[in-house]
Amino acid sequence: MSATELCRLTLGEQSRLIESGRISPVELTQACLDQIDATDALMRAFITVTGDEALRDAKQAEPAIVRGGRLGPLHGVPMAVKDLIDVKGARTTCGSQTQPDFVAEADATSVRRLRQAGAVIVGKTNLNEFALGATGQNPHYGDTKNPWDRRRISGGSSGGSGAAVASGSCAAALGTDTGGSVRIPAALCGVVGIKPTYGRISVHGVAALSWSLDHVGVLARGVEDAALVLNELCGPDPADPTSLDVPTPDFTADIRSGAGTMTIGVPQEFVWDMLTADVEVAVREGIETLRACGAAVRDVSLPLFATTTEVSAPILGAEAFSVYRDVIENHGDMIDPVVKARFDLGAGVSAVAYITAQRDRAALRAQVNRALKDVDVLAFPTCAAAAAEFGQTEVAIRDGSMPALDSLTRLTRLSNLTGFPSISVCCGFGQDGMPIGMQLVGRPLDEATLIRVAYAYEQATDWHIRAPDLSPFAD
Repeated sequence: MSATELCRLTLGEQSRLIESGRISPVELTQACLDQIDATDALMRAFITVTGDEALRDAKQAEPAIVRGGRLGPLHGVPMAVKDLIDVKGARTTCGSQTQPDFVAEADATSVRRLRQAGAVIVGKTNLNEFALGATGQNPHYGDTKNPWDRRRISGGSSGGSGAAVASGSCAAALGTDTGGSVRIPAALCGVVGIKPTYGRISVHGVAALSWSLDHVGVLARGVEDAALVLNELCGPDPADPTSLDVPTPDFTADIRSGAGTMTIGVPQEFVWDMLTADVEVAVREGIETLRACGAAVRDVSLPLFATTTEVSAPILGAEAFSVYRDVIENHGDMIDPVVKARFDLGAGVSAVAYITAQRDRAALRAQVNRALKDVDVLAFPTCAAAAAEFGQTEVAIRDGSMPALDSLTRLTRLSNLTGFPSISVCCGFGQDGMPIGMQLVGRPLDEATLIRVAYAYEQATDWHIRAPDLSPFAD
């Protein structure tokens, strides 16, 4: 098996080869580092590559596994971490030049748990500055290119993590999701992205953006891979007062039970009003595939879905400004002007606007909760359009157009405002050859059902086994 073929395997496949002794953690880690070296000068998925440390950890993992000390499916498997999550001894830049020399003295809780499971960290991935954006563009460290077409965006803000996974530079990666920042790059890069229930994964050691909307999530090449990583990340953390003290199930235990007993709810308001034709066709076909898997499909009414942008904006804006106020005041001239303009909007949010948004948020959460009493998951598009080209400001929809940025975030904010778990899976490709994502939203703390339905869909299709041609990135 060539190094390229090895990098394209799923995390589960890589793990089983390591367990059987057919490949070594060192061989796999070196293959991933070679992939980064071959593609990342143009792709810009990474800000920092921790090659020496990764090989050191892989060399330590190898004899332990041979002696029967395998810690589990992540042992010896290469992963990456979004560069606003602390990795001991590595820079945490948050995609900004305002703190270029900050080196973390300790791992974030999520990274510590990955290490305890034996994962090998190959690097820190690129992002929109301070995670305040949805495109994956960064004027300081380079714009992350989409592995399927380097003329197009990767999505964001966890664009580096999405591109790294899609390109085979790592088996899985951590991202953060405040308004869709795990699911958007998952959809645009053709991989899986899961954002669990608010509080499932500790945010200790993660640079905040909006404390009440922030989630740590996982990007991977398959649903089972994401579930395997989630198994290691979840659980209470005394260092994070928002973390939930609830049991963590094995998210893979019921994964092969199929969708035959499930009911899929399809929101009727707002969702289907503004989509590209390719997205609407692919997602409606995805829902029909779930029906063919035995699931019941039912229309649901969520009139407050249409309010998610206006509800989210003052909450995210005010909280983000409060987090970065000192940075803005002292280093505002060093911040990307696009990001700085968003901070400035947050500075203008009044207390009345913030409190009103939180009240409306509670009403939205109650409405979605009621809908999920009658169905097991909701299904609708992740993004209203596939990846736009760099510099493209509008996308065509039916007889009109919509702002390209709105097409990314229009449908993802719902589960950040509610805190309910959601997952994006690839459900097809548009006429331009770019991936399209279908989003599933589930009940709070019921990631297991969400994963089960997503896995049933994945196994009924072959979209997830397609891989991008990376030769343009090796120019």
